[in-house]
Amino acid sequence: MGKDEQGIDVYVWGMKGGKSLVIPSIRSYINQTNSKRNEILFVNALSNLHPLTSVGGIASRKLGLVSLGRAMTIKGIILKYPAFVELVTRVKENLHQRSISLDL
Repeated sequence: MGKDEQGIDVYVWGMKGGKSLVIPSIRSYINQTNSKRNEILFVNALSNLHPLTSVGGIASRKLGLVSLGRAMTIKGIILKYPAFVELVTRVKENLHQRSISLDL
């Protein structure tokens, strides 16, 4: 997706119902490549979704009502935008605290 203000890579994965397969697969890859596990943080943003976002996705994909579904999805994201901002703020604070404790 991009980099944050500290130059850290930020990725977004849409996993639908595959979370129980995708996350263990990523962890397995990390272990096999000898990557540092503490350098990767998984954050679940689905709890911040507005129901309109989910309904819009269903309307677009399952019912083929792309214009309506897209409008609903966008409206749901706009309504919950402050919650996404708060989530990002909490994650950054958590990372900052983690880096302070690693420096000690």
